[in-house]
Amino acid sequence: MSGSGVARLVVFVAFFDLFCQFPIVAPFARQLGADPLVAAVTVATYDAANLIGNLAAGFVLIGIGRQRTLVGGLLASAIALALYGVVSEPWQFGAVRALHGLGQAVLSPGAFTLLSDSVVPARRAQAMGTAGAFIAIAAVIGPAVAGIAGTVFGSVAVFQAVAVLMLAASALVAFLGRNVEVSADPNDPVAGASKVSLGAILSRPQLIVANVACLAWTAGIGTLVVHLPLLLESRGASASVRGTAFSVYALVSLVLFARPSPWLVNRFGRLLPLAGGLSLIGVSLLGLAVTATTAGVYGAMALFGCGFGLLFPAVTSYIADHSSPAERGMAYGVFYAAYSLGVVAGEVGSGQLAEVFGAATVAPFIAFGCLALVVTPWVVTVNWRVATVRAIAPAQ
Repeated sequence: MSGSGVARLVVFVAFFDLFCQFPIVAPFARQLGADPLVAAVTVATYDAANLIGNLAAGFVLIGIGRQRTLVGGLLASAIALALYGVVSEPWQFGAVRALHGLGQAVLSPGAFTLLSDSVVPARRAQAMGTAGAFIAIAAVIGPAVAGIAGTVFGSVAVFQAVAVLMLAASALVAFLGRNVEVSADPNDPVAGASKVSLGAILSRPQLIVANVACLAWTAGIGTLVVHLPLLLESRGASASVRGTAFSVYALVSLVLFARPSPWLVNRFGRLLPLAGGLSLIGVSLLGLAVTATTAGVYGAMALFGCGFGLLFPAVTSYIADHSSPAERGMAYGVFYAAYSLGVVAGEVGSGQLAEVFGAATVAPFIAFGCLALVVTPWVVTVNWRVATVRAIAPAQ
């Protein structure tokens, strides 16, 4: 199996596992006797451990390599999923959630590092678009499968089934991906860099742009996850409407990942599509604030899907362009830490605004929509400065 094939397999199973959790983990915590606050805290231990693990992922990838890191993450996730079936107390559930979050934390940075290593720079946008398509497919089928199977067979059965999937994936990566380590591409403009420093990753201007844009975009995701269902419920929308709204977002992004986005990223560079996608996300959140119809909600979610489908291949390719092969694990680890932090910020911020203004407020959509639109011109300015430097350099 090629390195890109291994990476896409890991991306799909990792995000399928993630999306399967959404409809069942909180009710499962309640079944163990947790009150609402304890349930929220135990569920959130996954995100806290995931954030820490994202930052550590780069060091792990450097220490033991891509393949071993991916196998270890898959095995840890499989063990955690199996342990959900034997916990009987909320604190035990929280401990297993932490293990699960740590196992998952190395999978996305490891997979995207391997994917970046496996393709030449000119084909990165297409490769990232394909990986994004696997994420979108997981987003479409994961919650639906988990919700239906959880209702029929129970949450433990879902956890065990996903554990078997993760175990099978770890075996495939272990036995079919033994030769996936990739040497530096001599045509890669940063291939010569060898020193790896977390400080350099955090302070590099190009990566700061990517991570700030990630925070702005994923804060919008956190807002959708927490506040959109509450808002629609307060308006009397059915559960099917709430679920379909997220499916619209995933399906539209899947269409863009398939072809248009990689072409646009290759045609116009990384930053302009990134800025365009971020602006669409901002407009879509503001659209959710002003619409009062189901059709309007679907339209706004479709626009959010367009933004995500456009910016994801751009930003993930941009990170690879501005990090050496040795640095990429750490660069993607920081990126996914920013991803987790943005989602948490959106979730917590939306909850606070709803606490102040009520469940029917549109304040979270206005606040985080404006955030995305404020960051957009900064990305455009950076793109202009980069283009100016490139235009001047040959003349010097």
